[in-house]
Formats: sequence, C-alpha cells, structure tokens
Amino acid sequence: MEEVVNKHGFLVDFKMYSDVSMSVTIEIQERKVDKFYHEIREHMNLKHFTGPEGDSGEECLLMLHVHFAQGTGHLRNEVPAVPG
Repeated sequence: MEEVVNKHGFLVDFKMYSDVSMSVTIEIQERKVDKFYHEIREHMNLKHFTGPEGDSGEECLLMLHVHFAQGTGHLRNEVPAVPG
C-alpha cells in the first residue's frame, strides 16, 4: 500500500488502531485519483468508488479507513524506555 500511495500522492496522516483498523489521509492531484484507486484495489477489497470527474492538478485529500478482518484488538506496541 505504501508504494502505491507514494507513487501517486503524499501521506499526510496515519493512525493505527491496534490491529483492528487504520486511517490514512493522502494528498493527491485530482487527475491521479482514478489511477490510485485502480492500483490500490489490487492490494485490498474496496467498495465501488466514483472519483472526481475533473482532470486538473488541483490537490485533493483522500481519507481511507481500513478494517482488518483478522484483527483482535489486543495488539500491544512496546515503547522503549527513554533514559533520563
């Protein structure tokens, strides 16, 4: 997924909610949205999408919320001890 995002736009925000879901905000030019959608579909199951009809270089924000079917909600991230 990271490769597809970096190819078409820029990652603006990323939040991981245990191993259940994640939210990603991507800044992308309007003319690249359709290509992004078709490439990202190769990596995940997405519902039908109707993108912008324009072909400008205007920047758009895409908000992608991903749910993981095998998520348990019990993922723990170890935070290393900081000296001091």
